Amino acid sequence: MKRFLAILLTVLLLAAVVPATSFAAGPVANGTNPVHQLKRGYTSLNLRTGAGTSYRSIGYVYRYTPFVVLQKKSSGWYKIRTIQNRVGWIYYKGYCQAKAYAKVNTRETGLNVRKTPNGTILGSVPKGKQVTVTKVNGQWVYLTYGKLKGWSFWSYLKFI
Repeated sequence: MKRFLAILLTVLLLAAVVPATSFAAGPVANGTNPVHQLKRGYTSLNLRTGAGTSYRSIGYVYRYTPFVVLQKKSSGWYKIRTIQNRVGWIYYKGYCQAKAYAKVNTRETGLNVRKTPNGTILGSVPKGKQVTVTKVNGQWVYLTYGKLKGWSFWSYLKFI
């Protein structure tokens, strides 16, 4: 019985301290949610605990941070989840756009673009080339490079 309780306590402690790693935990897991980013010319927005300036700031969303919208309020406040899995509220109106831009950031070769996440390879984007990201599914993003469209793993991109 003591061993069982020790194992249970260990599992509960690990669950409490290990952060979620999926960008798309919860409602963004279906791949239909668009990726957003601050418009060019804006450097950062406060990320707040609630929808309004009276709520405490818990950090910033920077120009190069892609995010998905979890909830919208008619007042212009949006609850978001960043690609780093930070959740909070930003004032969205006029500052953001429903797409993100990134450059391929692979070590040597290009970035494989797939028909589905982990699916058949459709083609490749050369290292350093710019792509447009429009959707997310877990840690996979849907991108466009010229006529090539498909899914790639987000960690091989540097958002610009």
